[in-house]
Amino acid sequence: MSNIVSANVAVKASLDELERAAIAAHASIERLENEAARLGSEKLRLAMKAGDALIEIAQRKLVNHGQWSALYLRTCGSVRMAQIYVTLAENRDLVEANAKGQGHIAACQAETRRGGGLYHGLEATFPRRPN
Repeated sequence: MSNIVSANVAVKASLDELERAAIAAHASIERLENEAARLGSEKLRLAMKAGDALIEIAQRKLVNHGQWSALYLRTCGSVRMAQIYVTLAENRDLVEANAKGQGHIAACQAETRRGGGLYHGLEATFPRRPN
């Protein structure tokens, strides 16, 4: 009988060690996720800053026609990345609201500012009832 008891103790010790390993790994994952979220926010902020600079270049007409691709390659590594930065900067309200978990509210507000709204364009299909 003592063999069975000692075998259970060995299994329990092994289980405790495995639990501690799982807890430590999980804690490390949570730290990495928090750091990734912080870095993601910083990356987003810098992307919009790059977009703001590109928008200002365009508004001030500092680059001639035909030179944009070269500028994008020099500043952002690719035309597509520059376009993404500009799009993020142009839609800052939506991007920041989405990052805070309020994307649906900001999307409705942005649509309203553009003259749309939740039901924009649906009135022809679903006319309002007279009062």
